[in-house]
Amino acid sequence: MITFGDSEYVDNYLRTSPEANLFLFGSNEEGKSALSLAACEKYSAVTKLLLDHGARPDHQDNEGRTPLMEAALWGRIENVKCLLEYGANRKLRDIHCHRAVDLAGPSLQNDEERYHRSGGEDQVYRENTFIANQARRVIFELLKDTEELPYREISAHNRTFESHFFKHTSRGTIELIAPIAEFHVRNQWKTIASLQRPWAFPSVAAMSGWSHGETKVTVSGKEWTTEVLRISSIVGHRLPEEKGLDQAKEGQYFATHAEKQLIAYFIDKHVLIETEDDKLLRAKPPVLMKQATILVSRPPCGDCLQFIETVNTALGLMISVLDRS
Repeated sequence: MITFGDSEYVDNYLRTSPEANLFLFGSNEEGKSALSLAACEKYSAVTKLLLDHGARPDHQDNEGRTPLMEAALWGRIENVKCLLEYGANRKLRDIHCHRAVDLAGPSLQNDEERYHRSGGEDQVYRENTFIANQARRVIFELLKDTEELPYREISAHNRTFESHFFKHTSRGTIELIAPIAEFHVRNQWKTIASLQRPWAFPSVAAMSGWSHGETKVTVSGKEWTTEVLRISSIVGHRLPEEKGLDQAKEGQYFATHAEKQLIAYFIDKHVLIETEDDKLLRAKPPVLMKQATILVSRPPCGDCLQFIETVNTALGLMISVLDRS
């Protein structure tokens, strides 16, 4: 009944069966409770029913796994949200020292566990890898620690020629190829972007997220996320809602994307928007610009592509985004 998501049957069983407590608080030979089993499945209504009837959200099986860990491993977003609402401890570790957030992350070990537990060569459960990975990415964001590691500029003294090199060109010049900056990130899903403008303007970098501040070459995540929200309202782009990640401000999660931050930065520095008042227009710098390229470390999401198209159309710009693929 858990595996097939029969919430009506589960509800009736919990209300009427004399063995309801055994069902709620007992465990199988692997130490897994009914809630642990439900957390693996896609039927969040069953998970909520068990929690409503008192199932323990932090029950640990023989491997130290909690329901939250199981939900994270299998990409069950709604189960994760439900368990967190009922006070599940995201910091607990299993006997291999893994937390729930670790099981949501991309790793060969996690892939192998899912493969073997779902039947190995005789798969009884085949997931849509793209959708499941997207779900685990959202779960990772829900479970990760909120503080970000600081940004650090590359030292010109002890790393001068570690990553620098010269390139002779057919134009009779020599180019110095050098990194702009390095970013310490907590996970592989952070996006780094760099704004390339014509003429003598320096590159400006951004990192997805809103908790980091401004540096010499990076924009402030908090400041420019706010600006993305403002520009979205001006050009008529509705940012998708991501409950649990928006932090009480609809669209904020998608507004933190690095590409959008740099587009907002470019518009602020080089574009006149008719809806702005005269005082703001007078404060604009004299160098107006319509064209720019943004380089990103990973392919942009669908909403970023739509945002770029909407901004270009509404403001008459030619902003393009290039990724490494």
